[in-house]
Amino acid sequence: MRKITLYSIEDFYEFSDPEKRKIHSQFAGYDINKVDVTEKHISSYTTPDFGEEVYILVNAYKKWNEPFGMNFISPIMSAGEDNDKQYLNSSEMKSYYKQLGFGSDMIVKYKERFFEPHSNKIRTDAANGKIRIILFHALEGYYALNFDYMCKLLGIPEESLIYISGDTTVADREYDVECHFYNYWERSSKRFVTDRIITGQEPHKKQLELIRNKTARPYYNTVYNRQYRDHRLQLMGMLKRDNLLSNMIWSWGGLKKNDPNMARLRERVYEDKKYNSTNFVESYIWQLSKEQSQETRDAMKELLYLENIQNGKTSKEDLNINLVWTLNFDHIYNVYYQFICETWATSGATCFLSEKAYKPFMLGQPFIQWGDSGAIQSLRDSGYDTYDKWIDHSYDLMSDKWDRLNSLNSTVKKLNTLSLSDHTEMLYEMRYEIENNYHNLMRATERNALFDWE
Repeated sequence: MRKITLYSIEDFYEFSDPEKRKIHSQFAGYDINKVDVTEKHISSYTTPDFGEEVYILVNAYKKWNEPFGMNFISPIMSAGEDNDKQYLNSSEMKSYYKQLGFGSDMIVKYKERFFEPHSNKIRTDAANGKIRIILFHALEGYYALNFDYMCKLLGIPEESLIYISGDTTVADREYDVECHFYNYWERSSKRFVTDRIITGQEPHKKQLELIRNKTARPYYNTVYNRQYRDHRLQLMGMLKRDNLLSNMIWSWGGLKKNDPNMARLRERVYEDKKYNSTNFVESYIWQLSKEQSQETRDAMKELLYLENIQNGKTSKEDLNINLVWTLNFDHIYNVYYQFICETWATSGATCFLSEKAYKPFMLGQPFIQWGDSGAIQSLRDSGYDTYDKWIDHSYDLMSDKWDRLNSLNSTVKKLNTLSLSDHTEMLYEMRYEIENNYHNLMRATERNALFDWE
């Protein structure tokens, strides 16, 4: 069995606190049947002897959140979902970022704080190939990564860095840095289920009971869009255009007044309204709806001026709150499937699966998904049944965003023209696949662990 020493740069009190260690285990998830890992704090670091396998884990969150923000580690992604520079190859991207010279202030501010109190020794050992630095960034699936900046920030050569991402396909993207996928959100979903079992709350069991009893439900599906994103406007515009929302449970946060991330866009949209102009809004909608119908653009424009809406009415909930681990049982037990709108919907620049992708497995629901191209296939590759016998996911591998969205829209129409009684029977037919998917979720820690790579 491989013997590994793993140093943490977390604050010592967090490293030594048993409750904090439980959280730490979500980041440093390795298979104890494959590797024998000794975890130590950075304060006890010593240069390893020849043949020792030693890593230092840098968690890109908590106190290091600022220097690893999207605008620093992926300026191209930060510039917008449809930025053409996302299609640069790794060599072109590297040259582009070097010319950009972005993030120098962050490097000055943070570089000397990493690896204290042994910064010089650790950087020397990394440069001499004695240790590797693991940068854990698996809560995100960022693309167009600026490794020139990351390595300068950490003060290490590229060959010393191992980058851990939430992009399921990051290892195939031909970066000069070694990259691996880690299933943080799948593991967190398993842990969420386990914690609920301990407290006697098992929505999956209740769901299966309703399915076996062929309990009728009043709505087809849920579709949540609490936080504004361009691809969510595109999706909701299409659903609104085709009058598909009336039989769904849905939310639309829109350009909320107290959302700082949307402040500039909201300001420009409402400037148009204030001066009875449509110059900016027309241009913005046109960019997002190229070659689509006027009806689609009109629906998107109408949505742009709406905020805090649930099921067509002003929301009683605060849609600013991220309900990442909140379950609404009035929704779960009253619809037939989940319509997931993921964090991103790129044409293959990344393939990110957040907790949204795994909630249907913990809650016993089939699903469709508006997300990155290839996301459904990634779930299949992890052992999940995606209900292909009943649901057409042919949209999944389409690289053109609007082709994919139009195909997904056709799938929605097929599902939502079935009668509610037909859906009840279909859920009953799916019951074994639903149960198998739950058990596959509970095996999440057996996949994509740290150090599974050679």
